[in-house]
Amino acid sequence: MSERQERPPQLGGGDVVVVLDGERHVLKPSIGAFQIISRTYGGLMPAMQKVEQMDFDAIVFVIAAGLGLPPNKASALADKVYKTGIGGGTPEGPRVGCMQYILHLMNGGRAVTEDDEVEARQDSEDPSQKRTASR
Repeated sequence: MSERQERPPQLGGGDVVVVLDGERHVLKPSIGAFQIISRTYGGLMPAMQKVEQMDFDAIVFVIAAGLGLPPNKASALADKVYKTGIGGGTPEGPRVGCMQYILHLMNGGRAVTEDDEVEARQDSEDPSQKRTASR
């Protein structure tokens, strides 16, 4: 059995904390968030790529989905994300938190291991870059 199969699911184990404008917010994985992000961006990998590229609207959208907010209620959230900034790499910052949250969604709402994160990041790379790197 692989390590992933042996790991029991934990309630709340996939929650991600994001600090926006000094306030802690908990993004909770759900099938609803998974579906709306996937449908909006054509899958979770394209959503991950948008977040990695620091697309402001994508970051706000993913946070809103994780908080269970409908997209039309996210305007106040956008202001908090703007005030916080998206360029930082802190674990509880918006960009890093969104990336972690999407990885948890990919893992059925559970926290991921370091190996899971490396594999997901490699999968999100542009295929043309992979071919060039392997030559």
